[in-house]
Amino acid sequence: MNAVRKFKELKVFFAFLKKYWGYEVLMLALILTGTACSLAAPFVLGKIIDDVIPSANQHLLLELVLIMVGINVIRFFVGMSSDYLNTWLSGRMITDIKEKLFTNLLRMPYPYFEKNKPGEVIQVISHEVDKIQHFLTTGVIRLLNNVFILLSLAGLLCYLNYRLFLITLLLVPIVIFINGRVSRRVRELVKNTGIKEGELYNFYFERIKNISLIKLFNTHDYEKNVFKRKTKDLIELNLSNTKLSALGSNGSSFFISLSPLVILLVGGYEVMNHAMTIGALVAFIQYCNRLTPPTNDFLNLYVDYVRAHESAKRIFPYLDRPAEPVQDKRIITSQHIGKIECYGLSFTIDQTTILSDINLKFVSGNSYGIIGANGAGKSTLIKIISKLYDPTQGQLKINGEISLLDVSINEWCDYVTVITQQPQILYESIRDNLVYANREATETELWNSLEAVNLKAYVQSLPKGLDTLIGDGDNCANPSGGQLQKLSLARSLLKQAHIILLDEVTSAMDDSSSKEVLELILKVFSDKIIICITHDLTDALLLDQVILLEEGKLIEVGEPAALLLENGKSKELFKYKITGSVI
Repeated sequence: MNAVRKFKELKVFFAFLKKYWGYEVLMLALILTGTACSLAAPFVLGKIIDDVIPSANQHLLLELVLIMVGINVIRFFVGMSSDYLNTWLSGRMITDIKEKLFTNLLRMPYPYFEKNKPGEVIQVISHEVDKIQHFLTTGVIRLLNNVFILLSLAGLLCYLNYRLFLITLLLVPIVIFINGRVSRRVRELVKNTGIKEGELYNFYFERIKNISLIKLFNTHDYEKNVFKRKTKDLIELNLSNTKLSALGSNGSSFFISLSPLVILLVGGYEVMNHAMTIGALVAFIQYCNRLTPPTNDFLNLYVDYVRAHESAKRIFPYLDRPAEPVQDKRIITSQHIGKIECYGLSFTIDQTTILSDINLKFVSGNSYGIIGANGAGKSTLIKIISKLYDPTQGQLKINGEISLLDVSINEWCDYVTVITQQPQILYESIRDNLVYANREATETELWNSLEAVNLKAYVQSLPKGLDTLIGDGDNCANPSGGQLQKLSLARSLLKQAHIILLDEVTSAMDDSSSKEVLELILKVFSDKIIICITHDLTDALLLDQVILLEEGKLIEVGEPAALLLENGKSKELFKYKITGSVI
């Protein structure tokens, strides 16, 4: 069963190799040709010593030297071609694997990204793939080449002197024993090294992401010590791995190196007794010396295999895990989303109930504010409406007839846009950020969207207008937080969504900017369904209705002014926000 699982984990990667099997065969042929050429030299040298020099045949000597020159020229071009082909093949294959991995990753359900650390995900894509690619493109070829070398050497050694060849074989069991002992420990070290590398990538990601925290708490020295500890652990694992690999390869080399000495002793005796020629003995010893590289490479191949297999175990879930289905057939036939209704919506995660029996109705042309304390379930409700989450129970109806559960996230995203507190802006050009919502938007539509959010004059003042890059540097734009939020609104306008979801979009702004942005949203999306999470009384008063959630339950729904006149939970909540008194 374990072997079947291992095969399944690696089989998915061999599918990438299958696409280039012709190039693999060509590269193998080139390498085998180069190997065959290298094996000719000792044999020719033996002939020169035994036949050419004693007979003083200068013509034959010149012929053999020219033949060796020709063989070396062939080796030069074959080696150059195989190196180029290997680099080309590696680049193609690693691109294919990473493209497939990245595409699958983007299709993973949203909860997956909340449960997994970004640094470890990045490490898998950027580092683990390299190990698999290295094994796929060179591992099989190296294995076949080593087998070819050993079989060729065995044939040549047997041809030169079968008795000496049998003596050479006596050392093989010792080499196999050493490599077998080393390989068991190597697997565990490689596995632990991969885990530590993932932890280090995640450390980089989190520290850079939270650089302001480090600076404000002045923890530079503390973080340096944490980094040193993590890198020390990784270095120790790499050193242990190197010591074991060195023990295996050098131990094998030691016993293999004894072979020529034994051969020299026994072969020398045979030469003295005229049972063997000097040239044959020289060739035999040279061939024996060539046993070391392919024998040691078997251990290196095993290490590469273990690394590839451990990497495959980490990558396999990304390729094997069911992604969000891509549905070609569209379920929603209406050109307009007039209303969405929640019937008994509940959501539970890890045995914790976040929402319980929520019944609500949202109608186009109206704005709704969702209020409540932290942990009340506000963001979860937004994620269900945007279909980032599916409810555990209940359903959400579109236009009173279509269940959101029957609609794919790809289709639903055409109707929904989400604007968050931190504007989700790419560090690319303003144009790139705008057309991210609509690839077919015209130049006029781009400028109209900017004009609608009062950002046209700002963009026109930039060095390259729409093509100005966002970020630091020469000729780059560095917009304020409010301007970035307006750019996000302009992009949402181009999407022409029917449902506008705002997740505390103004919470980081001052009162004046907050009111300006929210009034702008209500104006440009006046005919849409607007649902806004807010903790701000001023914002809530601008909306048509307020929805109060408490511990995942629906408590109150109504017009904000009316709710504030009643002695209900909404009034108590805003009283707490303003005065700081306990509810």
